[in-house]
Amino acid sequence: MELKTKKSVNNNPLFPDEGSFKDLYFRFFSKLCRFSYYITGSKEQAEEIVQSLFAKLWEQRQTLRIESKIESYLYVSVRNATYGFLKSDHHKRQRETRYAEEKPEEHIFDNEAFLNKLQEALNELPEQCREIYCMKNLEGMSYKQIAENLGISEKTVDTQLYRAMKKLREKMQKYKNTFFQ
Repeated sequence: MELKTKKSVNNNPLFPDEGSFKDLYFRFFSKLCRFSYYITGSKEQAEEIVQSLFAKLWEQRQTLRIESKIESYLYVSVRNATYGFLKSDHHKRQRETRYAEEKPEEHIFDNEAFLNKLQEALNELPEQCREIYCMKNLEGMSYKQIAENLGISEKTVDTQLYRAMKKLREKMQKYKNTFFQ
């Protein structure tokens, strides 16, 4: 649910004086930082997000009117700003840089080992589950074509594909580190 805020010039600003703003800041800054940190995992980013929110509130104090509890407004604003940050290109670039710095050497993917383990995992699937998986992913058939071919419902095809993917993911997860040289 989105909070309703309206920008309008009024005679009753959100913060009548600097003292009331400071009170709000000191009352909520740490709590909001912890909330943002829970989402970002970065203390510095959480503090930057909350600091930006308070700066924006101060800049818009004459025109911003909040029609809900200030605490709710602050938490929703921090949540939205935090998710916006996580989606931003800036964050993606930071994450890529961090990954490149942590990566000590170039790894080569062993395609043959991967295919062997995948075949083993496929062989362990129940027959119908394996057959549906192969029809969909190797032969490129649609759900409807598979259902007609096997005389089952499309929902059954969907369920069997879900089960196959889940089991394959579980099996392949065990071997993920063995595919790189």
